[in-house]
Amino acid sequence: MQRLVSAIAAIDRGRLDQAEAILLGITANTPARYPIIDRTEHQFVIKFWDQAAFQHYVEWHNENAPLDLPVIWEANVYPRAYYYLGYIYVHRKQGESALEYLDRGLAMEPNSPLLQFEKAQALVLLKRMDDALELYQQITGVGPLVDKNLYAVCLRGQGGVLIDMGRLDEAEAKYRESLYYAPDSTIAQNELLYIQELRGGATPVVGDAIASDGISKICAMCSSKFSEGVEIEYKGIFLSICQRCDRARNKKWWQFWK
Repeated sequence: MQRLVSAIAAIDRGRLDQAEAILLGITANTPARYPIIDRTEHQFVIKFWDQAAFQHYVEWHNENAPLDLPVIWEANVYPRAYYYLGYIYVHRKQGESALEYLDRGLAMEPNSPLLQFEKAQALVLLKRMDDALELYQQITGVGPLVDKNLYAVCLRGQGGVLIDMGRLDEAEAKYRESLYYAPDSTIAQNELLYIQELRGGATPVVGDAIASDGISKICAMCSSKFSEGVEIEYKGIFLSICQRCDRARNKKWWQFWK
């Protein structure tokens, strides 16, 4: 896990070549078997990306479909490493390379919303808009692996693709729906203004993948992209985290990174 943390820190510093080398070293040792959920007689052992995902999973099941065994969080390494490689290649506008590594991650963890979102970004980069939209649409609402924040990202992703497709009414509906789940999102608010500008005759900005969702940093804890957050120190390495994860820091998420 320490190597993955180092790669995230390198990405945060813009040292993508360094991060790529670390991540390729991690993925080169991908085991033949890497179960995301492993049920034993006494418990579920699940590889979550972060503590927020773990907590949401447990809370969702407690409210909707109580589990018959305790859930234990185990650190998720290899699918996350493939995700960050995909992120790097999307950033470099190397869409085919991004798809290669994101598909490898999805083969290990097919229900990961973040891997799906980043694959959609790669598809946008390759002008495969219908495929990107279809991938976003596979996530239909909040569920055990998708909290409100992630579903808002999904809706904003759909909105961005629909804008590029010239389907402004549908795009507007998606951004407005996203505000129900993330009412303070300046991204959605700015995109709604952009849609109004387009309707007024403004020239569309076309050609760039929406890989950053309009955001400049990637959270070391939850891997979401953000514009406002804080910097923390983990074992001598400085990492950026989003405001949402910062609020949860009193829960000592780092004790699970072993």
